[in-house]
Amino acid sequence: MSETLYADITGCSGILDVSVEAGYSMISANATVDCASTSLGLGDAISIDIGYDSAHQVVFEGYVKKKEVITPARMVRLTCQDILIRAVDFFLAADDPEAPLTFHSTGDREVVDGLLSQCGLSLASGAVSPTFTLGTNADGAKFNLQSIAEAIQFMCSITGRVCYADAGNVYYVDRKPYVDGDTPIDTWTTGAGGNIISIQRETNTQNVRNRIVCYGKTPIKATASAANPYLVVDQTAVIAHELVDLQSLAEAVCAVNLELLNRLQITLTMDLLGDSSIKARSVYHVSNSWVGSEEDVFVYKVSHSWGQSGFVTNVTATA
Repeated sequence: MSETLYADITGCSGILDVSVEAGYSMISANATVDCASTSLGLGDAISIDIGYDSAHQVVFEGYVKKKEVITPARMVRLTCQDILIRAVDFFLAADDPEAPLTFHSTGDREVVDGLLSQCGLSLASGAVSPTFTLGTNADGAKFNLQSIAEAIQFMCSITGRVCYADAGNVYYVDRKPYVDGDTPIDTWTTGAGGNIISIQRETNTQNVRNRIVCYGKTPIKATASAANPYLVVDQTAVIAHELVDLQSLAEAVCAVNLELLNRLQITLTMDLLGDSSIKARSVYHVSNSWVGSEEDVFVYKVSHSWGQSGFVTNVTATA
């Protein structure tokens, strides 16, 4: 027996279609809403709650970034971004180029929190370990002529950490983009009575790197490498920035990125029966009776598609 679809969206009536996408490497989740009418305008806050009458939840909170009136369909389309769009849109440009935003001997979490404060955001409580300390030289760690999001993504690239928004809060955490001793939230299954509609499993070395080189503030440099049986030839990733101002920091950057990048890529792409509880950065178990496999997976990206044709959740996961 099919379930009745449910949708409740701030200021919207006659809801036709909804799509929401969030991912590990996406600084800001996005959403699109098609509806008959809306009271919302550009910059207004929006909350999207979708699912079924029996099971639904908020899958997105953010702001309206674009509003279109489409004819002859007599439809309004809203394009939205979550709260980290503030970091994307806020461009650092100091009044005095000789006095940009500067941090002295500051841990990476505090740097990220300080960057977010420029656009009216702050990190939820928490801690990360070990601490990557920046700005240890007399010049300090300077940020200018870039967006807050670009600065934070750089911080994530050197620390191996991730920054994201969820339920109106912003987090900066140690979360590798694969299963790392996690306990699965639930199990997805194929076959009769299962919730997996289709599944594809791919193994490749496209983004594998087994040699990391870091160039910091002159003369700081470091290298880390390891064997990889899947590569035909060594593959190198380079991280270069004057913010890396300690030899120990350069070595830590290499170690973190070697751990992240020197591993075989196993990707599962799945269409599931719509489930609004599925979030990016969570872990599930996949029981695939079609090929006789059992494995835990990390949700790298999730897309919820709700509308007149039904409700489907697409997941890109890593193992």
